[in-house]
Amino acid sequence: MSKFSDTIKYFYYHILPHTYPFGSLLYIIIGLLFPSKAKSIAIIGTKWAGKTTLWKGLGGIKEYKPNTQVEPIQSFTITRANGTTVVISHTYDIGGEDDYVCEYEKLIKEDTFIYYLVDANRITLHDYLVRVRSDLVKIDKIVKSKKIPEDKLGFKFIITHYYDYTKSNPFNSEYELYRQFLNGLKGSEGRGVIGKRLTVDNYSKIMMVAELDPQKAAYLKKNYIDIIKNEIGA
Repeated sequence: MSKFSDTIKYFYYHILPHTYPFGSLLYIIIGLLFPSKAKSIAIIGTKWAGKTTLWKGLGGIKEYKPNTQVEPIQSFTITRANGTTVVISHTYDIGGEDDYVCEYEKLIKEDTFIYYLVDANRITLHDYLVRVRSDLVKIDKIVKSKKIPEDKLGFKFIITHYYDYTKSNPFNSEYELYRQFLNGLKGSEGRGVIGKRLTVDNYSKIMMVAELDPQKAAYLKKNYIDIIKNEIGA
């Protein structure tokens, strides 16, 4: 994206809404005349990593249901910290068991941003890493079969339950956990368009989250849901 379009985008989303009253009115008029395209996101990953909790925090589902299988999520609107909004396209909340990996096909398409959730307490275990690598292969096959250009697919790992992890591993830093995780993926077969972006020195594709549950996150004085909302709308 050009610097000019970046500047226009920043002005529209961050300046206009706060220039009362004329800027705010202009912001509303532009939004009505040129509605923004709905965002397509996929929240996938392993079992008990917090996928349904994240959907609930974003507003996609109203009631938490454990042991998710395949639950439809109707299109909904996210309100970010600065008051601006973004519409999320219809999608699905997919369970983390191996049986539901086949459902990735319906979630991944052009202009989708994928959040892949993993549990900090398990990401250095061999069998767990095998599962993650297998999922990367699956995603790569879907991307190739649908001929999705690399620049039309976003991806980020979200490492959840980091707060619980630190209680069991008080001397391990975030950097050490990053390094162990990425080294566990390094050299695996078929990491494809996603995996080849992951290097031990590239942490831009990973977000470390202490706790997704808003009540527990409040205790830690950091609302990760708001951080993710702002990222989705960027």
